[in-house]
Amino acid sequence: MTIVTNAHEAGVSVKAAKTGLNRHVDRILDAFEVGYLKMRPEYWPACQRLLGFDPDRSLYVDDDEGCLSAARQFGIGHIIHSAKSSSQLPPVAAAGFSLGREHDGSAQWPSRVCGRVAADTALRQDI
Repeated sequence: MTIVTNAHEAGVSVKAAKTGLNRHVDRILDAFEVGYLKMRPEYWPACQRLLGFDPDRSLYVDDDEGCLSAARQFGIGHIIHSAKSSSQLPPVAAAGFSLGREHDGSAQWPSRVCGRVAADTALRQDI
């Protein structure tokens, strides 16, 4: 599993040091390495060149509708909207996207997703 994030490399380093999340994923790819933010149409082709994933066999989870729309437009095969981007705010569903079940507190994701990734996003390949 690869985490793709719009966070700056310095922020990613701080989060990884605090949580150890980097030990549980194959890679954390920040948007600055890609050269575009995830909601930009240019992001996904550049991300694919860096990671070499098959869009039809990939799962993308995000809390931002713009990022989800860009992923859908690119052709990511499986997209889930994470409706609760913050533990401090109530969940907000996005029309037109499958809803991750963390909104009801159960945090039950399909087993092949390997768990929810906080307020960042996960790109699971080969599902």
